[in-house]
Amino acid sequence: MPALGFGTLIPDPAETRSATTNALKVGFRHFDCAERYRNEWEVGESLKSEFATGAITRQDVFITTKLWNTNHRPERVEPAFNASCECLGISYVDLYLIHTPYAFQPGDNMEPRDQMGHIIYDHDVTLLDTWRAMENLVEVLGRFSVCCADLPGVTIWRSFRGFEMEFGKRILGLDGVSHHRS
Repeated sequence: MPALGFGTLIPDPAETRSATTNALKVGFRHFDCAERYRNEWEVGESLKSEFATGAITRQDVFITTKLWNTNHRPERVEPAFNASCECLGISYVDLYLIHTPYAFQPGDNMEPRDQMGHIIYDHDVTLLDTWRAMENLVEVLGRFSVCCADLPGVTIWRSFRGFEMEFGKRILGLDGVSHHRS
């Protein structure tokens, strides 16, 4: 994973395409994307265009994207992953993050709100449920790592290379979590 990444939180579609293309041309090789940014399609257009030149390949680029809060239910994780890959025009990502540890009401509205304007949380799914669905993707596809973002002071990382025991023991309260390497 390259130490320096290019963040793609750019609201304007034309600017997203231009900035992503320019970032590739000046040598950025890590791209931080997210379903929530609503611009994966534009990032993907730039990636495909640059890959088509032959100057760089998919294997030269490390791509991160994130599962948004409305897709925390296990049955929504894989479809959200596939949608992100489709928008980005790639068959896999290198790192798939849980954007934040808070599940919102599932659906297409990224910020579901009640009549008072408060976010509607999904209390019927836990972070552990989401995490297990993410791990299942790693087991099935085996090409990328999963992690949880936005948990201050805690590193959570699971990949085909190993499991960070801190997550299972401290955050999820699991006993008997074993460290495994492949």
